[in-house]
Amino acid sequence: MATYTFNKREKLKSRKSIESLFRSGSTFSSPPFRLLYRKVEDLPVPVQMTVAIPKRSVRRAVDRNLLKRRTREAYRLQKNSLLKKVTEKKACYQILLLYHSDGIADFRTIQSAVRVLLTRLEQAVDKQ
Repeated sequence: MATYTFNKREKLKSRKSIESLFRSGSTFSSPPFRLLYRKVEDLPVPVQMTVAIPKRSVRRAVDRNLLKRRTREAYRLQKNSLLKKVTEKKACYQILLLYHSDGIADFRTIQSAVRVLLTRLEQAVDKQ
């Protein structure tokens, strides 16, 4: 049965991990997002995810928080196929969704972009 949760263990919070994602992570993009990911060893869950919205792009904190909530919700609703693929491969991944647009995207735009990125990540997991 599919679980549509996004609990504390699934959130990527470590500053070291996030910095190493920027340094050595693989990437692809689908506007308004860029997805950075890397395969890691020994995580409590198969996939850990975080969202980054630069202050340079979206100035107001209220708008940044809105975009983060929308992005996490889109991920939460679509992550099950990715989790299935990653657990089949017995691997662990860290993901960062980086917003790189100046405007505030609506939920449909965010949802379609996240769907495209997760599909591409599933294909990348299959190749590894």
